[in-house]
Amino acid sequence: VVNATYNSSAGKIGGGYEFDGEGDYVEIENSESLNFSEYPNMSISVWVYSNNLGDNDGILGSSFSGLGDTQTYFDLYYRTSSWRVRWGNGTSDGIGAEYIYGPDNSLSQINTWYHIGIVANYTSVVVYVNGNQSGDIWTIQQNLHEPDKWRIGMYQNANTQVWNGSIDEVSIWN
Repeated sequence: VVNATYNSSAGKIGGGYEFDGEGDYVEIENSESLNFSEYPNMSISVWVYSNNLGDNDGILGSSFSGLGDTQTYFDLYYRTSSWRVRWGNGTSDGIGAEYIYGPDNSLSQINTWYHIGIVANYTSVVVYVNGNQSGDIWTIQQNLHEPDKWRIGMYQNANTQVWNGSIDEVSIWN
């Protein structure tokens, strides 16, 4: 845990971590259970509460290296007016990765809890917000490689693209 604060009353369900938007995050080292290169079916569930919605506010991200100039990404973040997922292989600035866009800003209010769910398999990704499918079922062309690490409260590894609010009940299944 880097500068994030656990608060026993800050979560949607009991306690949760608070992030102040100043570079704090929770880091999860690589483990076999999070290796989606061998098990590309995955589901992710997270509760998020924002104090301030900005541009590229990271909720959950992973980076994958060891591919030369190509990196593999998985990011869940909020940008300008929608929830987004970035998935796939690309250059260090994300070119070549696939972007999946969520709903318009009608579900983007500060001081409100949102449940985000992501279901992915070998060929598609579906994003849910508060139990409702958000946008289309996206066909994916790329599988993820083995992650180096995952970060909660940060957009991949960018210290300037962080969450300002609370994150609770993060679950990842393969």
